[in-house]
Amino acid sequence: MRTQASILAIALGCALVAVTALVAEHGSTRATTVDRPRPAGAALVERDERPLPAVAEQLTAPESGLAPAELVSRQPSQDETRRPSSPSTLDDELQRARELGLVDDLRLAEFLARLEVERGQPRRALELLREYESKDPDVWWLVVQEFMHAADPVGLREAVLAALEVQPDDEGLMELLIQVDPGLAVSRLQLQLALASPEDQGEARARLAAALVGSERLTEARLLIDAMLAEQADDDRAIQLLSAVDPALAMAHVERLMPSDSSPEDLCHTLIDLWTGMGNVAGAESLLDRLANEGQTIGPEEWGQVAEAWMNTGQNERARAAFLRALAEEQGDPDEWVHALADLAPAELLTALERRVARDASNNDEYWGSLADAYWAAGRPADARSAWERARALDQDDEEWPRRLQAFDEGEDPFGD
Repeated sequence: MRTQASILAIALGCALVAVTALVAEHGSTRATTVDRPRPAGAALVERDERPLPAVAEQLTAPESGLAPAELVSRQPSQDETRRPSSPSTLDDELQRARELGLVDDLRLAEFLARLEVERGQPRRALELLREYESKDPDVWWLVVQEFMHAADPVGLREAVLAALEVQPDDEGLMELLIQVDPGLAVSRLQLQLALASPEDQGEARARLAAALVGSERLTEARLLIDAMLAEQADDDRAIQLLSAVDPALAMAHVERLMPSDSSPEDLCHTLIDLWTGMGNVAGAESLLDRLANEGQTIGPEEWGQVAEAWMNTGQNERARAAFLRALAEEQGDPDEWVHALADLAPAELLTALERRVARDASNNDEYWGSLADAYWAAGRPADARSAWERARALDQDDEEWPRRLQAFDEGEDPFGD
Protein backbone atom coordinates (compact mmCIF):
# COMPACT_ATOMS: atom_id res chain seq x y z
CA MET A 1 0.00 0.00 0.00
CA ARG A 2 2.88 2.33 0.90
CA THR A 3 4.53 1.56 -2.47
CA GLN A 4 1.35 2.44 -4.37
CA ALA A 5 1.01 5.68 -2.45
CA SER A 6 4.62 6.52 -3.30
CA ILE A 7 4.02 5.87 -6.99
CA LEU A 8 0.99 8.14 -6.98
CA ALA A 9 2.88 10.82 -5.13
CA ILE A 10 5.70 10.66 -7.68
CA ALA A 11 3.25 10.92 -10.56
CA LEU A 12 1.48 13.85 -8.94
CA GLY A 13 4.83 15.44 -8.27
CA CYS A 14 5.77 15.19 -11.94
CA ALA A 15 2.60 16.99 -12.91
CA LEU A 16 3.15 19.66 -10.29
CA VAL A 17 6.78 20.20 -11.34
CA ALA A 18 5.42 21.17 -14.73
CA VAL A 19 2.93 23.49 -13.04
CA THR A 20 5.71 24.96 -10.90
CA ALA A 21 7.69 25.76 -14.03
CA LEU A 22 4.69 27.54 -15.49
CA VAL A 23 4.15 29.52 -12.31
CA ALA A 24 7.81 30.43 -12.06
CA GLU A 25 7.87 31.67 -15.63
CA HIS A 26 4.95 34.01 -14.94
CA GLY A 27 5.82 34.86 -11.35
CA SER A 28 9.38 36.04 -11.96
CA THR A 29 10.25 39.50 -13.23
CA ARG A 30 11.59 39.28 -16.76
CA ALA A 31 15.02 40.79 -17.43
CA THR A 32 15.16 43.61 -19.92
CA THR A 33 18.35 44.45 -21.78
CA VAL A 34 20.82 43.63 -18.99
CA ASP A 35 22.61 40.28 -19.41
CA ARG A 36 22.94 38.21 -16.24
CA PRO A 37 26.42 36.93 -15.34
CA ARG A 38 27.00 33.31 -16.32
CA PRO A 39 29.85 30.86 -15.59
CA ALA A 40 32.82 30.93 -17.90
CA GLY A 41 32.36 28.70 -20.91
CA ALA A 42 28.63 28.38 -20.46
CA ALA A 43 26.61 28.70 -23.66
CA LEU A 44 24.32 31.65 -24.06
CA VAL A 45 20.72 30.39 -23.81
CA GLU A 46 18.13 32.57 -25.45
CA ARG A 47 15.07 33.39 -23.37
CA ASP A 48 11.88 31.52 -24.32
CA GLU A 49 9.59 34.35 -25.42
CA ARG A 50 6.73 32.09 -26.54
CA PRO A 51 3.24 32.80 -25.13
CA LEU A 52 2.19 30.81 -22.11
CA PRO A 53 0.02 28.23 -23.96
CA ALA A 54 3.00 27.18 -26.09
CA VAL A 55 5.20 26.70 -23.00
CA ALA A 56 2.39 24.85 -21.25
CA GLU A 57 2.08 22.48 -24.18
CA GLN A 58 5.78 21.61 -24.02
CA LEU A 59 5.73 21.06 -20.26
CA THR A 60 2.52 19.13 -19.94
CA ALA A 61 1.94 17.15 -23.15
CA PRO A 62 1.97 14.30 -23.90
CA GLU A 63 3.16 13.01 -20.51
CA SER A 64 0.33 14.41 -18.41
CA GLY A 65 -2.50 13.96 -20.90
CA LEU A 66 -3.80 17.42 -19.98
CA ALA A 67 -4.71 19.79 -22.78
CA PRO A 68 -2.79 23.10 -22.48
CA ALA A 69 -5.83 25.04 -23.66
CA GLU A 70 -7.75 23.62 -20.71
CA LEU A 71 -4.94 24.18 -18.20
CA VAL A 72 -4.39 27.80 -19.13
CA SER A 73 -7.73 29.46 -18.57
CA ARG A 74 -6.54 33.04 -18.17
CA GLN A 75 -3.43 35.20 -18.09
CA PRO A 76 -2.19 36.32 -14.64
CA SER A 77 -2.77 39.93 -13.66
CA GLN A 78 0.03 42.46 -13.33
CA ASP A 79 -0.08 42.19 -9.51
CA GLU A 80 0.23 38.43 -9.72
CA THR A 81 3.29 38.59 -11.97
CA ARG A 82 5.02 40.89 -9.44
CA ARG A 83 4.54 38.43 -6.60
CA PRO A 84 8.04 37.43 -5.42
CA SER A 85 9.13 33.81 -5.78
CA SER A 86 9.92 31.87 -2.61
CA PRO A 87 10.64 28.27 -1.65
CA SER A 88 7.42 26.32 -1.22
CA THR A 89 5.98 22.84 -0.97
CA LEU A 90 4.17 21.09 -3.80
CA ASP A 91 0.89 21.85 -2.06
CA ASP A 92 1.76 25.54 -2.09
CA GLU A 93 2.62 25.41 -5.76
CA LEU A 94 -0.61 23.61 -6.56
CA GLN A 95 -2.64 26.20 -4.68
CA ARG A 96 -0.86 29.02 -6.40
CA ALA A 97 -1.43 27.39 -9.82
CA ARG A 98 -5.12 27.20 -9.01
CA GLU A 99 -5.17 30.88 -8.09
CA LEU A 100 -3.49 31.75 -11.39
CA GLY A 101 -6.01 29.65 -13.30
CA LEU A 102 -3.32 27.26 -14.57
CA VAL A 103 -4.85 24.11 -13.08
CA ASP A 104 -8.45 22.95 -13.12
CA ASP A 105 -9.49 20.50 -10.39
CA LEU A 106 -11.65 18.50 -12.79
CA ARG A 107 -8.84 18.08 -15.32
CA LEU A 108 -6.43 17.15 -12.56
CA ALA A 109 -8.89 14.55 -11.27
CA GLU A 110 -9.24 13.07 -14.78
CA PHE A 111 -5.46 13.00 -15.09
CA LEU A 112 -5.19 11.15 -11.78
CA ALA A 113 -7.96 8.77 -12.87
CA ARG A 114 -5.91 7.84 -15.93
CA LEU A 115 -2.95 7.13 -13.66
CA GLU A 116 -5.11 4.93 -11.45
CA VAL A 117 -6.22 2.95 -14.51
CA GLU A 118 -2.59 2.49 -15.54
CA ARG A 119 -1.86 1.22 -12.02
CA GLY A 120 -4.70 -1.27 -12.27
CA GLN A 121 -6.89 0.57 -9.75
CA PRO A 122 -10.15 1.22 -11.62
CA ARG A 123 -12.24 1.62 -8.46
CA ARG A 124 -10.18 4.59 -7.29
CA ALA A 125 -10.41 6.04 -10.82
CA LEU A 126 -14.19 5.58 -10.71
CA GLU A 127 -14.38 7.42 -7.39
CA LEU A 128 -12.42 10.36 -8.81
CA LEU A 129 -14.62 10.65 -11.90
CA ARG A 130 -17.75 10.53 -9.79
CA GLU A 131 -16.53 12.97 -7.16
CA TYR A 132 -15.54 15.58 -9.73
CA GLU A 133 -18.46 14.81 -12.10
CA SER A 134 -16.35 14.14 -15.17
CA LYS A 135 -18.11 14.31 -18.53
CA ASP A 136 -15.17 13.00 -20.56
CA PRO A 137 -16.41 9.83 -22.37
CA ASP A 138 -12.88 8.66 -23.17
CA VAL A 139 -11.83 8.52 -19.52
CA TRP A 140 -15.06 6.76 -18.58
CA TRP A 141 -14.42 4.12 -21.23
CA LEU A 142 -10.88 3.59 -19.92
CA VAL A 143 -12.32 2.85 -16.48
CA VAL A 144 -15.02 0.52 -17.86
CA GLN A 145 -12.47 -1.40 -19.91
CA GLU A 146 -10.17 -1.78 -16.91
CA PHE A 147 -13.02 -3.36 -14.92
CA MET A 148 -13.55 -5.73 -17.86
CA HIS A 149 -9.87 -6.71 -17.84
CA ALA A 150 -10.00 -7.17 -14.08
CA ALA A 151 -12.95 -9.61 -14.44
CA ASP A 152 -14.86 -7.67 -11.79
CA PRO A 153 -18.57 -7.94 -12.74
CA VAL A 154 -19.76 -5.96 -9.72
CA GLY A 155 -17.35 -3.11 -10.45
CA LEU A 156 -18.12 -3.32 -14.17
CA ARG A 157 -21.84 -2.94 -13.53
CA GLU A 158 -21.20 0.07 -11.29
CA ALA A 159 -18.88 1.69 -13.84
CA VAL A 160 -21.24 1.06 -16.76
CA LEU A 161 -24.18 2.62 -14.91
CA ALA A 162 -22.08 5.65 -13.97
CA ALA A 163 -20.81 6.02 -17.54
CA LEU A 164 -24.36 5.79 -18.91
CA GLU A 165 -25.26 8.83 -16.82
CA VAL A 166 -22.72 10.71 -18.95
CA GLN A 167 -23.45 8.91 -22.25
CA PRO A 168 -27.05 7.65 -22.09
CA ASP A 169 -27.19 6.87 -25.83
CA ASP A 170 -23.91 4.94 -26.07
CA GLU A 171 -24.81 1.59 -27.67
CA GLY A 172 -21.57 -0.05 -26.55
CA LEU A 173 -22.29 0.76 -22.90
CA MET A 174 -25.86 -0.48 -23.26
CA GLU A 175 -24.62 -3.76 -24.73
CA LEU A 176 -22.36 -4.16 -21.71
CA LEU A 177 -25.26 -3.43 -19.39
CA ILE A 178 -27.28 -6.16 -21.16
CA GLN A 179 -24.46 -8.56 -20.30
CA VAL A 180 -24.03 -7.58 -16.65
CA ASP A 181 -27.65 -6.74 -15.79
CA PRO A 182 -30.07 -7.64 -18.61
CA GLY A 183 -33.19 -6.91 -16.56
CA LEU A 184 -32.07 -3.38 -15.76
CA ALA A 185 -31.01 -2.81 -19.38
CA VAL A 186 -34.44 -3.82 -20.65
CA SER A 187 -36.17 -1.61 -18.09
CA ARG A 188 -34.12 1.40 -19.13
CA LEU A 189 -34.77 0.79 -22.82
CA GLN A 190 -38.48 0.33 -22.21
CA LEU A 191 -38.53 3.73 -20.54
CA GLN A 192 -36.59 5.25 -23.46
CA LEU A 193 -39.13 3.80 -25.90
CA ALA A 194 -42.03 5.18 -23.89
CA LEU A 195 -40.47 8.65 -23.90
CA ALA A 196 -39.18 8.62 -27.50
CA SER A 197 -40.52 11.09 -30.02
CA PRO A 198 -42.33 9.60 -33.05
CA GLU A 199 -39.26 10.00 -35.27
CA ASP A 200 -37.04 8.22 -32.69
CA GLN A 201 -39.39 5.36 -31.86
CA GLY A 202 -38.07 3.07 -34.59
CA GLU A 203 -34.51 3.22 -33.27
CA ALA A 204 -35.69 2.88 -29.66
CA ARG A 205 -37.80 -0.16 -30.57
CA ALA A 206 -34.86 -1.80 -32.35
CA ARG A 207 -32.55 -1.27 -29.37
CA LEU A 208 -35.11 -2.74 -26.99
CA ALA A 209 -35.68 -5.73 -29.27
CA ALA A 210 -31.92 -6.37 -29.38
CA ALA A 211 -31.77 -6.18 -25.57
CA LEU A 212 -34.65 -8.65 -25.25
CA VAL A 213 -32.92 -11.05 -27.64
CA GLY A 214 -29.69 -10.67 -25.67
CA SER A 215 -31.63 -11.35 -22.47
CA GLU A 216 -33.25 -14.43 -24.07
CA ARG A 217 -36.72 -12.96 -23.62
CA LEU A 218 -37.57 -14.15 -27.10
CA THR A 219 -41.36 -14.00 -26.95
CA GLU A 220 -41.28 -10.30 -26.05
CA ALA A 221 -38.60 -9.73 -28.68
CA ARG A 222 -40.78 -11.33 -31.38
CA LEU A 223 -43.59 -8.87 -30.70
CA LEU A 224 -41.27 -5.93 -31.32
CA ILE A 225 -39.62 -7.55 -34.33
CA ASP A 226 -43.01 -8.23 -35.90
CA ALA A 227 -43.94 -4.59 -35.37
CA MET A 228 -40.70 -3.49 -37.06
CA LEU A 229 -41.32 -5.77 -40.06
CA ALA A 230 -44.93 -4.58 -40.30
CA GLU A 231 -43.63 -1.03 -40.76
CA GLN A 232 -40.86 -2.03 -43.19
CA ALA A 233 -40.82 -5.60 -44.46
CA ASP A 234 -37.20 -5.46 -45.65
CA ASP A 235 -35.84 -3.82 -42.48
CA ASP A 236 -32.40 -5.44 -42.37
CA ARG A 237 -31.95 -4.96 -38.63
CA ALA A 238 -35.33 -6.56 -37.90
CA ILE A 239 -34.46 -9.48 -40.18
CA GLN A 240 -31.14 -10.00 -38.40
CA LEU A 241 -32.91 -9.95 -35.02
CA LEU A 242 -35.50 -12.40 -36.31
CA SER A 243 -32.70 -14.70 -37.45
CA ALA A 244 -31.37 -14.74 -33.88
CA VAL A 245 -34.81 -15.86 -32.67
CA ASP A 246 -35.81 -18.18 -35.52
CA PRO A 247 -33.34 -18.49 -38.45
CA ALA A 248 -35.66 -20.58 -40.62
CA LEU A 249 -38.48 -18.07 -40.22
CA ALA A 250 -36.13 -15.20 -41.12
CA MET A 251 -34.99 -16.92 -44.31
CA ALA A 252 -38.56 -17.76 -45.31
CA HIS A 253 -39.53 -14.12 -44.75
CA VAL A 254 -36.73 -12.88 -47.01
CA GLU A 255 -37.51 -15.36 -49.76
CA ARG A 256 -41.16 -14.25 -49.79
CA LEU A 257 -40.01 -10.68 -50.37
CA MET A 258 -37.61 -11.36 -53.25
CA PRO A 259 -40.01 -11.54 -56.23
CA SER A 260 -41.67 -8.20 -55.41
CA ASP A 261 -38.79 -6.30 -53.82
CA SER A 262 -37.08 -3.48 -55.70
CA SER A 263 -33.63 -4.71 -54.55
CA PRO A 264 -33.66 -8.52 -54.79
CA GLU A 265 -29.85 -8.56 -54.97
CA ASP A 266 -29.64 -7.05 -51.49
CA LEU A 267 -32.09 -9.63 -50.15
CA CYS A 268 -30.07 -12.39 -51.78
CA HIS A 269 -26.96 -11.13 -50.00
CA THR A 270 -28.96 -11.12 -46.76
CA LEU A 271 -29.96 -14.75 -47.31
CA ILE A 272 -26.35 -15.74 -47.95
CA ASP A 273 -25.35 -13.94 -44.75
CA LEU A 274 -28.04 -15.83 -42.82
CA TRP A 275 -26.88 -19.21 -44.15
CA THR A 276 -23.17 -18.55 -43.69
CA GLY A 277 -23.81 -16.96 -40.30
CA MET A 278 -25.12 -20.34 -39.19
CA GLY A 279 -21.95 -21.96 -40.55
CA ASN A 280 -23.80 -23.55 -43.45
CA VAL A 281 -22.00 -22.39 -46.60
CA ALA A 282 -23.32 -25.39 -48.52
CA GLY A 283 -26.83 -24.19 -47.73
CA ALA A 284 -26.01 -20.78 -49.20
CA GLU A 285 -24.63 -22.41 -52.34
CA SER A 286 -27.72 -24.63 -52.71
CA LEU A 287 -29.88 -21.55 -52.26
CA LEU A 288 -28.23 -19.82 -55.23
CA ASP A 289 -28.67 -22.91 -57.41
CA ARG A 290 -32.33 -23.19 -56.46
CA LEU A 291 -33.03 -19.48 -57.04
CA ALA A 292 -31.31 -19.63 -60.42
CA ASN A 293 -33.42 -22.64 -61.42
CA GLU A 294 -36.52 -20.71 -60.37
CA GLY A 295 -35.63 -17.88 -62.75
CA GLN A 296 -33.99 -15.50 -60.27
CA THR A 297 -30.96 -13.60 -61.60
CA ILE A 298 -27.86 -14.57 -59.65
CA GLY A 299 -24.96 -12.23 -60.30
CA PRO A 300 -21.22 -12.57 -59.80
CA GLU A 301 -21.27 -10.78 -56.45
CA GLU A 302 -23.47 -13.49 -54.92
CA TRP A 303 -21.20 -16.29 -56.12
CA GLY A 304 -18.19 -14.31 -54.98
CA GLN A 305 -19.77 -13.97 -51.53
CA VAL A 306 -20.17 -17.75 -51.32
CA ALA A 307 -16.61 -18.24 -52.58
CA GLU A 308 -15.25 -15.96 -49.85
CA ALA A 309 -17.25 -17.92 -47.26
CA TRP A 310 -15.68 -21.17 -48.50
CA MET A 311 -12.24 -19.54 -48.31
CA ASN A 312 -12.90 -18.56 -44.70
CA THR A 313 -13.64 -22.18 -43.83
CA GLY A 314 -10.48 -23.43 -45.56
CA GLN A 315 -12.41 -25.16 -48.37
CA ASN A 316 -10.26 -23.86 -51.23
CA GLU A 317 -11.50 -26.35 -53.82
CA ARG A 318 -15.12 -25.34 -53.29
CA ALA A 319 -14.03 -21.68 -53.25
CA ARG A 320 -12.32 -22.22 -56.62
CA ALA A 321 -15.53 -23.57 -58.14
CA ALA A 322 -17.57 -20.66 -56.80
CA PHE A 323 -15.06 -18.08 -58.08
CA LEU A 324 -15.24 -19.69 -61.54
CA ARG A 325 -19.02 -19.29 -61.46
CA ALA A 326 -18.59 -15.63 -60.46
CA LEU A 327 -16.22 -15.15 -63.41
CA ALA A 328 -18.72 -16.79 -65.76
CA GLU A 329 -21.48 -14.40 -64.65
CA GLU A 330 -19.34 -11.25 -64.75
CA GLN A 331 -20.23 -8.84 -67.55
CA GLY A 332 -17.99 -5.99 -66.42
CA ASP A 333 -14.49 -5.92 -64.96
CA PRO A 334 -13.50 -9.45 -63.85
CA ASP A 335 -10.43 -8.34 -61.87
CA GLU A 336 -11.79 -9.35 -58.45
CA TRP A 337 -12.37 -12.95 -59.53
CA VAL A 338 -9.27 -13.09 -61.72
CA HIS A 339 -7.02 -12.12 -58.81
CA ALA A 340 -8.57 -14.79 -56.58
CA LEU A 341 -8.27 -17.51 -59.23
CA ALA A 342 -4.72 -16.51 -60.15
CA ASP A 343 -3.70 -17.89 -56.76
CA LEU A 344 -6.17 -20.77 -56.47
CA ALA A 345 -6.21 -22.16 -60.03
CA PRO A 346 -4.06 -20.29 -62.57
CA ALA A 347 -4.35 -22.96 -65.30
CA GLU A 348 -8.15 -23.10 -65.02
CA LEU A 349 -8.28 -19.32 -65.03
CA LEU A 350 -6.40 -19.16 -68.32
CA THR A 351 -8.68 -21.75 -69.91
CA ALA A 352 -11.81 -19.98 -68.65
CA LEU A 353 -10.67 -16.62 -70.03
CA GLU A 354 -9.77 -18.11 -73.43
CA ARG A 355 -13.16 -19.80 -73.61
CA ARG A 356 -14.93 -16.60 -72.58
CA VAL A 357 -13.39 -14.34 -75.23
CA ALA A 358 -13.86 -17.00 -77.93
CA ARG A 359 -17.44 -17.88 -76.99
CA ASP A 360 -18.68 -14.32 -76.61
CA ALA A 361 -16.51 -12.80 -79.35
CA SER A 362 -15.86 -10.51 -76.42
CA ASN A 363 -15.65 -6.81 -76.98
CA ASN A 364 -14.82 -6.30 -73.31
CA ASP A 365 -11.31 -4.89 -73.10
CA GLU A 366 -11.08 -5.89 -69.43
CA TYR A 367 -11.43 -9.57 -70.31
CA TRP A 368 -8.74 -9.29 -72.98
CA GLY A 369 -6.51 -7.48 -70.52
CA SER A 370 -7.05 -10.20 -67.92
CA LEU A 371 -6.30 -12.84 -70.54
CA ALA A 372 -3.06 -11.02 -71.42
CA ASP A 373 -2.11 -10.95 -67.73
CA ALA A 374 -2.77 -14.69 -67.49
CA TYR A 375 -0.66 -15.37 -70.59
CA TRP A 376 2.19 -13.35 -69.10
CA ALA A 377 1.98 -15.27 -65.82
CA ALA A 378 2.00 -18.55 -67.74
CA GLY A 379 5.23 -17.59 -69.56
CA ARG A 380 3.61 -16.85 -72.94
CA PRO A 381 4.80 -13.27 -73.65
CA ALA A 382 3.90 -13.22 -77.36
CA ASP A 383 0.31 -14.21 -76.62
CA ALA A 384 0.22 -11.65 -73.82
CA ARG A 385 1.29 -8.90 -76.21
CA SER A 386 -1.40 -9.85 -78.74
CA ALA A 387 -4.10 -9.79 -76.04
CA TRP A 388 -2.96 -6.39 -74.76
CA GLU A 389 -3.08 -5.10 -78.35
CA ARG A 390 -6.68 -6.30 -78.62
CA ALA A 391 -7.55 -4.62 -75.31
CA ARG A 392 -6.02 -1.33 -76.51
CA ALA A 393 -7.96 -1.50 -79.76
CA LEU A 394 -11.22 -2.02 -77.86
CA ASP A 395 -10.70 0.88 -75.45
CA GLN A 396 -8.22 3.48 -76.63
CA ASP A 397 -8.96 5.72 -73.64
CA ASP A 398 -7.75 3.17 -71.09
CA GLU A 399 -4.14 4.07 -70.26
CA GLU A 400 -3.38 0.66 -68.76
CA TRP A 401 -2.93 -1.20 -72.05
CA PRO A 402 -0.51 1.28 -73.75
CA ARG A 403 1.52 1.31 -70.54
CA ARG A 404 1.78 -2.49 -70.52
CA LEU A 405 2.75 -2.57 -74.20
CA GLN A 406 5.35 0.16 -73.84
CA ALA A 407 7.04 -1.67 -70.97
CA PHE A 408 6.92 -4.91 -72.95
CA ASP A 409 8.48 -3.34 -76.05
CA GLU A 410 11.21 -1.71 -73.96
CA GLY A 411 12.14 -5.04 -72.43
CA GLU A 412 10.81 -4.15 -69.00
CA ASP A 413 8.37 -5.91 -66.71
CA PRO A 414 4.84 -4.79 -67.74
CA PHE A 415 3.84 -5.06 -64.09
CA GLY A 416 6.84 -3.16 -62.78
CA ASP A 417 4.77 -0.07 -61.98
